Amino acid sequence: MNKQTVKSKKKNVADITVGYQCNCNCLFCSVGDKRKELIKTTEDIELDILEAKKLGVDVLGLGGGEPTIRKDIFEIVNFAKKQGFPTIRIQTNGQMFAYDWFVDKIIEAGANFFRFSIHGHNAKLHDKQTRVPGSFDRAIKGINNLKKRGFSVEVDIVINKVNYKFLPQFIEYLLSLGVFKFGFIYQTYVGNVNKNIDKLAIRISEVTPYLKEALEIAKNYNVDKNVIINIPFCLIEKYKKDTVEEAGFNTVIFNPEKTIDLDLNRFEDKIKTKGCKKCKYNNQCCGVWNDYAAIFGLGEIKPITN
Repeated sequence: MNKQTVKSKKKNVADITVGYQCNCNCLFCSVGDKRKELIKTTEDIELDILEAKKLGVDVLGLGGGEPTIRKDIFEIVNFAKKQGFPTIRIQTNGQMFAYDWFVDKIIEAGANFFRFSIHGHNAKLHDKQTRVPGSFDRAIKGINNLKKRGFSVEVDIVINKVNYKFLPQFIEYLLSLGVFKFGFIYQTYVGNVNKNIDKLAIRISEVTPYLKEALEIAKNYNVDKNVIINIPFCLIEKYKKDTVEEAGFNTVIFNPEKTIDLDLNRFEDKIKTKGCKKCKYNNQCCGVWNDYAAIFGLGEIKPITN
């Protein structure tokens, strides 16, 4: 493994990418071009877990790709449990959680925190993006299976041209299922997105009215902490407390290629306007990705000076 040294304050979260294989093929997947590459061995992952233990993190996350399709996933989770992490999180598309045997076994192994990726409020919208028929119904069954066993579930949505107008309905639906923590991730223009640019590309400024409406709905349900990723402060100022930049990433990611401290690397591959230097949020806001600016330019970015 080609690992860079992580040098910064103590982190709370270590996310281990176990590989890029997946049982979905999402239109927007940022690692869709790597699905058959860079698959970690069990030993690789155990070494990552031991490195995470040295960092003193409380949350050990396992993601991908899709971690639950690995034959050694229970062994990996149990190894993490034996290291004493208070929280072992599974980042998942939720497909395997539709099966009771899997849910019971992953919990028995030691997983106790679950974050699903769901990209619409119905099967038609979600399955159109995952390109796997039935994926929505299985994910929702997975949420219900975990809730029946006393576990809560957090949900991330990757925002794109296909689903952005339905963010309010998305929130209302997930709230009705008893989900009260959300991550709103504006897509990055890498991986599969570049193969589906006409279907997916949308300006952030076109997204934010629908996102703001969704956030207001969540607020009415006393959901006071969401996570917004990849949207500059000037386009979401009222809700900047929900941005990951405001809270701090506080996360180290063990990718197959390298280890990344998100706080140290937060400005990498990002761009701002010259006027951003005048913005009162300049030191916090990361701007936009270079790939986004190459498509849409920087005309939406307006420094906030008052």
